[in-house]
Parts: sequence; C-alpha cells; structure tokens
Amino acid sequence: MNLMETIHLHKNDFSKTEHKVYDYIVQNPTAIETATITKIAELCQVSTSGILRFCQVLGYKGYKDFRFDMLHYLHQEHVEVNSENLFDETFVSTYRSPFSSMKLYIISSLFKISSMYGFISSLVFLFFIFTPSPTTYRS
Repeated sequence: MNLMETIHLHKNDFSKTEHKVYDYIVQNPTAIETATITKIAELCQVSTSGILRFCQVLGYKGYKDFRFDMLHYLHQEHVEVNSENLFDETFVSTYRSPFSSMKLYIISSLFKISSMYGFISSLVFLFFIFTPSPTTYRS
C-alpha cells in the first residue's frame, strides 16, 4: 500500500484539525517537498501540533519521517522498458529517482551523524586544515 492509500485509509480517524491537514495534503502533495512543518501548518491554518498529530495518526514519529516517505512516494515512477525508450528521458529519470531517494536518505543520515559527532568532525576538519602538507617537510 502506498502512502496516499494509507492517508485515505485513515480519513475517518482524523480529528477536525487533522482533517484540514488531510484535505490540504491530498490536494497539494508536492507542497511537502519544500515546506517545513511550520509552513504546512500555516497553509492548513492549524498549529504545528496539529501537523504532528496528523503524522502520528498515520504511524509516524513526526513530520520528518512522514515527509521522507512522501518524498519517496512523489518520486516513484513506473515506466515500461522497451528498446525504443531505452535512453528516453522518462526512462532515465525512472532510474535516477531511486538514486535521488537514496541520496536524500544518505544526506539525512549524514546530518543525524554530524549532529551527534559535530564536535569530533570539527576537530578532524581543523586537524587537516592546520596540519602541514608533506611538501612542507621536503628540503
């Protein structure tokens, strides 16, 4: 079951506030690509807590997890492969899409890791910046 089917399945589980979010997302799913939780709340005329509760009804911890799955859903394409469209832009974009999702996941993971190890990575970066290059030691 894809994400939009899951959202429709929970339609009757939403409160009045969550239903505003449901209506907006069903009509504007691509808005999730670039919008923060604050922006979506503003567009839906609800609080950020309302957006969070909407995501939790769907089984997500929060908006970031929901947004990640929505991005994955939005970038999925199914194209029939034949020899005529092998290098067609649609075909190429179909195979580029999973890599884009993977890249998004990797970037997201790197941000999480960097926040945990930010201090250590800063030290490593400074070490490499201030360590003389091997050519400095040559006579």
